[in-house]
Amino acid sequence: AIVQDALSHKPALVQTTDRLARRFVHVLLVVAALTAAVTWAAYGPWVAMQRVVALLVVSCPCALGLAVPLAMSVALTRAARAGIFIKNPDALERLRHVETVLLDKTGTLTEGRATVARWHGDSSVFELARALEAESSHAVARAFQASSGRALQIVRTVHDAVESPGFGIAGRVDGHDVRVGTLAFASSSNAALPPAVAGAAAAMVTDGLSPVCVAIDGIVAGVAGIGDAIRPDAVPTIAALRARGIHVRILSGDHPDIVAALGARLGLAPEDAQGGLTPEAKRDIVAALAARPARTGTVVMVGDGVNDAAALALADVGVAVHGGTGASMMAADVVLTREGVAPLLEVLAGARRLRGVVRRNIAFSIFYNTAASSLAVAGMVSPLVAAVLMPVSSLTVVLSSAMTRTFARTRTTRMGAGA
Repeated sequence: AIVQDALSHKPALVQTTDRLARRFVHVLLVVAALTAAVTWAAYGPWVAMQRVVALLVVSCPCALGLAVPLAMSVALTRAARAGIFIKNPDALERLRHVETVLLDKTGTLTEGRATVARWHGDSSVFELARALEAESSHAVARAFQASSGRALQIVRTVHDAVESPGFGIAGRVDGHDVRVGTLAFASSSNAALPPAVAGAAAAMVTDGLSPVCVAIDGIVAGVAGIGDAIRPDAVPTIAALRARGIHVRILSGDHPDIVAALGARLGLAPEDAQGGLTPEAKRDIVAALAARPARTGTVVMVGDGVNDAAALALADVGVAVHGGTGASMMAADVVLTREGVAPLLEVLAGARRLRGVVRRNIAFSIFYNTAASSLAVAGMVSPLVAAVLMPVSSLTVVLSSAMTRTFARTRTTRMGAGA
């Protein structure tokens, strides 16, 4: 359905080609009229009729009309077969020159299979938090549910669960007010923060874990250290993007120190690894970059969660990665259905190859129509020869579009797949 919707949408480049074809038809009719008048006067009506018929047949703008939509259709189909769904075909045109790529952390650069690597607090507090997190689909919620050795012993009753994307989730569990999320979120209702819990959270940050605090009835009673392994293809993919002169940044809601450590592993400057961002902050950063008058290329946002949806929608091109939420997929222009971030390189390479195919098809169409029209006006092409040449031009455009491997796996993608 995604591919069919994309094919039914007429991209801006196709609309431009359609206008060019319409103008060509208008010019052709004028040239045909002038050819008829001049040839009639010089050689008579029979010769004039032959030249005009040959001109109109051989100069049919079929090749020009097929040049872009055929190349686009083949590219979209091949992208879908490669696990890349282009919801908005205009994104391929925008991706021909990318200036900035903004990446979410959890579930995008990391595997999204977070686990509770460390817990500080009573086991009963953990069970209440786990019951509440069962109401969420965030990676942190999955970490609580997948925590090995910590089986949920009692069926808990959860009421009034409200999730705040980028912050946490709050609700009532067995009559207790429970808040699970960032320290600021957990303590936002003036919850008391025991020194031991604060110290445990700080130690988790030092050890590269993301602290998730749990407040029970106005007291921050526990903290979980969430660990999430970095994707094997993250380092080579970001290195490949930077080698192309693309500015790569991380925008994450995780603790700033955790994000900074990840940025260092990926070779990014400290200012390019921003943590502690709310969904609104991500949105504002993307909006500011997209509105910058001095920018020279496209702003691409890559994410997977509900808290990335606004940023994905505001970016010039939004890319939702494998395993993302429905909100992120709805907001994105491109959806990757294979794991990892390496397919992003395929998207960029495919957009560049598509641009080459389009230019080649248009150049051939213009050359053919100019040359064939000139020969027909000069009387060097008969109507029979014109009838043979006309489908040959369209067939050439078809072969040009079909034989080019627009979307093919890059070396980095193959390395990531084999890792």
